[in-house]
Order: sequence, then structure tokens, then C-alpha cells
Amino acid sequence: MAIQFDNTNTGTVTLKPPSSGTPSFILPSSDGSNGDILTTDGSGQLSFTTPSSGGGGGTVQQIVYADSNSTISRNTTAYISSGVSQSITVGDAANKVMVRFTGLYSVQYINTAMSINFRLYRNGSSIKSFSGSPGYGYAFNNTYFYRFFALEWVDTPGAAGTYTYAFYFNRGSGYASYSALLLGTKVLTLMEFTP
Repeated sequence: MAIQFDNTNTGTVTLKPPSSGTPSFILPSSDGSNGDILTTDGSGQLSFTTPSSGGGGGTVQQIVYADSNSTISRNTTAYISSGVSQSITVGDAANKVMVRFTGLYSVQYINTAMSINFRLYRNGSSIKSFSGSPGYGYAFNNTYFYRFFALEWVDTPGAAGTYTYAFYFNRGSGYASYSALLLGTKVLTLMEFTP
């Protein structure tokens, strides 16, 4: 087999050798499919391959959200609803759901560092726990610390169907009478995607 040049067109192609070395390439025996790319096996054998979908990006199927604008206080370690939940209908068993919950919380400082805990529920069952402390330097007794939060979790429901997600929260253990509050607008966003 030999390489043939067709000079009936007016355009030009320039091939330039490397500054050193003598690489050798073996061309594929047939044309690839639409969208294929030319790849090498590292030993000079070239072939057409279909490119992968990328570095874990995936395809977004839908995005839904719910919000709530209320203040909810908790002064025990028992979990209570954050006041916002959202349902999503997943179309395929292989799809995943990115769950994102954002808002503002406050924790009361009483003689020691305090914390707030969150739990993510799917269809009434806890599937993930989050714990946090706003971080304290020197603080006066009965001071409230305010922090924005953003919690994220990628869930794999495992089957097509409708799923309801909700966050619950409590104050951490410690001093018996301190409070944890969720303040103002809280947003729960669900994104179904194909990995």
C-alpha cells in the first residue's frame, strides 16, 4: 500500500517532522465513524475510537427545588424538620440525584463550643449525616454565631421512581440549654443526572 496525493483541490496540507527522532505511524485500514477520533496505542499503531463522555460530567436530566422562609429553633438533640422538602421523579435506575441544601444557621455559645447536625432523608429514611461547628475564638456567654451553609450529597436511588428528600437538624450534645436555629430562606435543590 502506498500513500497517494490528490492535487485536484486548491488547498494545502503541511506535515512537519519533529525536531529530532524518526517516529513511525501505521494508519488505520478503514475510516472511522462520525465523531471518532484518531488515537495511538503508544507504539505507532493509529486507530479510530469513539471519545468517552468526559471526566465524570454526565448529562443533566432535570433540576427541581423548594424553598422556605422561616426561622426554626431547636434546643434538644432530637432531630426536627428544616421545614423544606422536595420530590423528584427519577427516570432511570442508573441515574443519580445531586442534593444541595443551602441557608443560614445560628448556634448559641454557652460556656463551650456548640455544634449543629443535619440529616438527609429520602422517602422518610435517613441516608446521610452532616455535623458542623461554626468555629469559635473568644466568645461571650450567650452569644449567637451565624454561618451560611451548603450541604451536598450525590445519591444513587437505584431504581426509577419518585423520591422525596428532606433535611432535619438538631443541636449537638453538650450544654443542656443552648439552641441551634435555621434562619430565613433555605433552599433544597435536586438535580437528576446520568453519570
